[in-house]
Amino acid sequence: MNQIILKKSEYARRCGVSAMAITKACKGALKPACIGRRIDAAHPAAVKYRQDKESDKTLPAKKRPQKPEMQSSAQRKPSARNQKAAEKVPAVPVDITEFWHLTLSEICLIYGTDTRFADWLRASRDIESIHEKRIKNAKAKGELVHRDLVKIGIIDPINAAHIKILTAGAKTIAVRLEAMAKAGSTQEEMEALVQDLLSSFIKPVKDKVHRALKNI
Repeated sequence: MNQIILKKSEYARRCGVSAMAITKACKGALKPACIGRRIDAAHPAAVKYRQDKESDKTLPAKKRPQKPEMQSSAQRKPSARNQKAAEKVPAVPVDITEFWHLTLSEICLIYGTDTRFADWLRASRDIESIHEKRIKNAKAKGELVHRDLVKIGIIDPINAAHIKILTAGAKTIAVRLEAMAKAGSTQEEMEALVQDLLSSFIKPVKDKVHRALKNI
């Protein structure tokens, strides 16, 4: 039999009991279905426990005697629609990835034919479709660019230039400045040399970034 592994808190929610009650039951009725800190919801012991809890909720509660004029309306038989709405149905999770480890038969076992699950699937599809259209519109308006374009067209050229300046650039500047100092060059001449050398590393980067942005 395929397993349906759930956290104790999730299994407790589906059974309509507290997590403390599940922890206590793991020492007794649920012990065969326990796998570490989780519960195999498909295990016969777990299925029986959940059915018992659902049966407890459907038992009629004791009520105080009502006045004769109130009993006629209170004892009316509920309609089929209201009776269906009162049935206990597991809450559908927000993230669809929680169903990846389940087969279709397991999903049907948990949710049956209730329309809540089908409605949730349709809503998830509509949300994804809207999200996809918004991304396309943002790209068309130039409000959104691809991650690879930013990396290859902007970040990579800047990183490459930074490395060149700190390696070959630093060595070249030091050698040229030493030669100028020995030749008696002024500070202004040395500053002009450093500016020219740094520009030789930065200008190619600006050209690459400009071409990348132009092709968007």
